[in-house]
Amino acid sequence: MTVQYTDNFSFPLAPDTTENWGAIINGVLEDLDALIHSCDRCLAEGVSVDLNLAAFTEISLYTVPTGYKFYPTKVVLRNFSADITTAVITLGIAGGSSAALCDEFLGDQTLTTDDYENQVLILQPVPNATPNASVLLDAAEIFGLEITTPEGGALTCVADVYGKLIAI
Repeated sequence: MTVQYTDNFSFPLAPDTTENWGAIINGVLEDLDALIHSCDRCLAEGVSVDLNLAAFTEISLYTVPTGYKFYPTKVVLRNFSADITTAVITLGIAGGSSAALCDEFLGDQTLTTDDYENQVLILQPVPNATPNASVLLDAAEIFGLEITTPEGGALTCVADVYGKLIAI
């Protein structure tokens, strides 16, 4: 008798638990929990961002859960309410003193769009021959966005945060 598996089928790996799940991916049985925690994934989706807030306003995007460290890999901005012309932001550890910059992941990023209804902005370090040092956040630390230069008119968008959780 031959058993045929369908891709993207998931099921419990053990009958008495709901914490460890398996999946058939491209015909291979995978530990879904291990697979999810082993790769870059969207950890915060649909965070509302007002790009016209006062300069040096921080917006919390993701709080690292207990028992983990986190390193961001990219932030995607989407669903703009208008074209961006002057907004500048930084990304990094939020919640510091008012004098502390939120720029450990990315310094000043000048944002522009010319077709806001059909564009997303992907913010990430540019790979090059020299490795990019990045920030590693501890449990309970907040990854955020700081307005450096406000847009100067009504402008909102949605942010998605991608990265990797590391169990400690």
